[in-house]
Amino acid sequence: MSDRAEQPPAAGEDHSVDDRLATPGAISYLHIPAADVRQAAAFYRDVFGWQINNPDSDRPSFDDASGHLSGAWISDHLAASEPGLLPYVYVGQVEETVARILAYGGQIVTSPFPEGLLTIATFRDPAGNVLGLWHDTTRDARFAPSSSGDRADPDPRSLRETTTPSVQPELWVERASAAVTFYQAAFGATVIHQVGDGDDIVAQLSVDGAAFWVTAASPPMKRLSPLTIDGRTSRTLLVVADPAHVVQQAIHAGATEISSVTEEHGWRLGQIIDPFGHEWEIGRPLGPGHQPERLPSARSLPSLVSARSGYAGGTCRMPGKGARRVVASPRAPVGAACVTASLCGFLWHDRSGERPWEDHGP
Repeated sequence: MSDRAEQPPAAGEDHSVDDRLATPGAISYLHIPAADVRQAAAFYRDVFGWQINNPDSDRPSFDDASGHLSGAWISDHLAASEPGLLPYVYVGQVEETVARILAYGGQIVTSPFPEGLLTIATFRDPAGNVLGLWHDTTRDARFAPSSSGDRADPDPRSLRETTTPSVQPELWVERASAAVTFYQAAFGATVIHQVGDGDDIVAQLSVDGAAFWVTAASPPMKRLSPLTIDGRTSRTLLVVADPAHVVQQAIHAGATEISSVTEEHGWRLGQIIDPFGHEWEIGRPLGPGHQPERLPSARSLPSLVSARSGYAGGTCRMPGKGARRVVASPRAPVGAACVTASLCGFLWHDRSGERPWEDHGP
């Protein structure tokens, strides 16, 4: 146990353990595995401000910032490199904590993401243990209580000025590092953000401003790659100025052509399967009469405009022809990737006079 439990009670005290720790039903003590216990103790001290007891010993112990949890680093247990029981540390600023984790030898496993009004992330400490971070965004300045005592809602105008709405698909693959290399060669993608190493990565890529993500599939988390299910999990439409060139470039990089580039229903389109099982449609609209509202013109392409989930809902069909062509929402910014499975009813109108496309469900 903590050093506090090994010391005799101080004068005037009846117990050797703080009442906050000796609360029935509370998780109040933790062993953290580490081959180098001193390095591990320094990491948690520098990143989270934990109080370290006997830092130069073979079994340094700690008290966390709350005073409700103590514990020690031990060298005779294996690191929890694959999350089973996953402890989360509360932090005041997730991004600042992520920067400290990286600076002091840790790794980010899952980049910060919203979960309701919380921000969540996971990290790997220098000993290899995976833990989580969480933060309550309602405690941020924009949610500070008003003079009446009620929490103030964020100003929508200020949020719009600082945030550009976008929907960015995430592709789950079995060889994440190889997938990043493929998308760079096939589509000219650039990596704008990446954490982790080897195939245990989360990477954000951009095709001329159109962003999407690549990360490792995880069957235990129900995140399956197309190769695992021997099928398709989505089709992503990549809009480019020269579809034939990009299709051939992708084939040269290792993709398989499933439909050559042809003209149909006002579009010039081809289809490929990448080496990781994901289906792509490469194309561009042929003229103004077939341009969806606010879709960038061929001069401003490429842009990633849709990702249709095979599990999420409906697709769009042109009456009588059965074609599936889905494009970005009228509100989507240029270059945004837009998940369109449930948005088909209002996404398209053919200004040449033909009927609008309709949502016929899955």
